[in-house]
Amino acid sequence: MKPELPKLPDLKLDVDHRIPASWDFDTGVGLILLIPDQHRQVMDKAPWADYLKLRLADFPTSANPILISGPRGTRTSIGFVSEDVRGFKALSQARALLAPLMAERCRKVNVISMLDQPETACILAEALVSAAYAALFPLPKLSDKPEDKLPLAVMNFFGEFETADFRYAKATAEGNNLARWLTQLPGNYLTPRIYREYAQALAQQEGWEAEFYDCDQLERMEAGAFLSVVQASPNR
Repeated sequence: MKPELPKLPDLKLDVDHRIPASWDFDTGVGLILLIPDQHRQVMDKAPWADYLKLRLADFPTSANPILISGPRGTRTSIGFVSEDVRGFKALSQARALLAPLMAERCRKVNVISMLDQPETACILAEALVSAAYAALFPLPKLSDKPEDKLPLAVMNFFGEFETADFRYAKATAEGNNLARWLTQLPGNYLTPRIYREYAQALAQQEGWEAEFYDCDQLERMEAGAFLSVVQASPNR
């Protein structure tokens, strides 16, 4: 029995341009602080200003990100964000910020931006959402061993995140995770026939038209590149 095509995990995303006056959150809520790398003095205006000054003095200035516990125990990842953060650099920083909070099994993560550039804040927000979907995504389950389901269900973004394109981040994560899922399947679970069945099921699910060419048709079309892929398979 082949595994069913995967679905993206549920993750609620909320945006509020108002930064909370208090950063003392409930148990099980993690915090990510986004600080401009070139203007770290913005933390002087934070609710935890004095506490942050004392705690960050224990770390080298090159440390990034930094994981601390807030005054009342809130697990907090602090990221110092450069103005030119883009692409892979943004995704790498997002993963590093989120991973320790996921390891702590936070059910909710609040992201607070003190960045002075909304565009940069939105880039990091989209990267954080992509990182969350990648961490939550279940890879193929081929045994009876119970899955370790991470509890993260909500991400709240406080600050100038209004133009963050979370729909794009979600769609990209869905495609990336499907590719990851397929590459994790062993060969006996992903024969050419089963792969075709997955493709046809996905087309039906998404409302796409699909047409299947068998080996005889491909030979008449002289599609050697496609035929060479399946030569080693017992399935025509």
